[in-house]
Amino acid sequence: MPLPSVGGGRRRRLHGLRGTCARSREPHNTNSRPISSAFPHRLPIDAPSRKRECRAHVFYWSPDAGGAALSGRVVLHAPLSGWLCGLEEVPDEVFAGGMMGDGIAIDPLDGELVAPCDGVVAVIAPTAHAVTVRAPNGAEILLHIGVDTVGLEGFTAHVTAGQKVRLGDRLISFDLDAVALAAKSVVTPILVTGEGFTWTGSARGRVAAGAPIGSVEGASVEAAKAEGDAVREVRVALASGIHARPAARIAAKAKELGGDVRLRSARGEANARSPVSVMALDIRNGDTITVTGDAATVAAVAHLIEAELPAHEPAPAHSVSRAAPVDEDGLELRGVCAVPGLAVGPAFQLSS
Repeated sequence: MPLPSVGGGRRRRLHGLRGTCARSREPHNTNSRPISSAFPHRLPIDAPSRKRECRAHVFYWSPDAGGAALSGRVVLHAPLSGWLCGLEEVPDEVFAGGMMGDGIAIDPLDGELVAPCDGVVAVIAPTAHAVTVRAPNGAEILLHIGVDTVGLEGFTAHVTAGQKVRLGDRLISFDLDAVALAAKSVVTPILVTGEGFTWTGSARGRVAAGAPIGSVEGASVEAAKAEGDAVREVRVALASGIHARPAARIAAKAKELGGDVRLRSARGEANARSPVSVMALDIRNGDTITVTGDAATVAAVAHLIEAELPAHEPAPAHSVSRAAPVDEDGLELRGVCAVPGLAVGPAFQLSS
């Protein structure tokens, strides 16, 4: 059903939002008008501005925003059971430096990754080591299991791109022991990607899956305008393709220069300033892509993809086999080395 006329007779239509979480008591923009949890319907434009309580989120639609985006606060919940830590503790400069986005991380205690909020699966990596959920306010939440896990096995996806999910739905299951032995780290970043969104959350310590860990709030932002139509073809020489880390570096370079740059592959087109959009292209090793936009930014992004990214690509993760069974009747105890070094002391064999 169409909305009443707003702002000089222009009409707005809102689609598909459904509130689902806890009561919010925070102040809000007095120019915003509350949206109830059922859509679409006719807004009470002449009604006094007030909050509507719903089960999970409170959304506001502002006529001043020009219909460009919805802002609102969404509570995020732990997608894993484990230990909460800051991004600075993630052993990777892209994640720790906030290049991919702000957020928090969890050192997991189990191998079940669940949805941190209601939303839609925006992107899921072909190797199922990472997934992005688009929240009702438009924020894109990247859940990246471990560091340097793109080339590993042991991940099973339970969702597909475009699928709607509810808070707590299972997204990915993985063999925590196998991944921990082969990966640089299993610490899992939970990142708010994209421009115009603010992460709030400082909790630390033990957390159970489904417990609140923070919130993300957004507002519309102006897109960069293109200044020219430079075109450059680039061949990708990255063994794992353009996954989270290279996508973050491309987005950072595009934002640094301020121009509008787009990447086009055989599978679609994306704004280079959005790492999630770039990852959605599923650009693989050997693919030829087209970089378009203003000349200076196109040249810089093309050079980054052709020369800088391959030079900084980490070595492929080595495969690690599980420890051989212990011969309970023998004196030799076998195991897997956890860290390099020398341990001195008595060894004990635990048996049930």
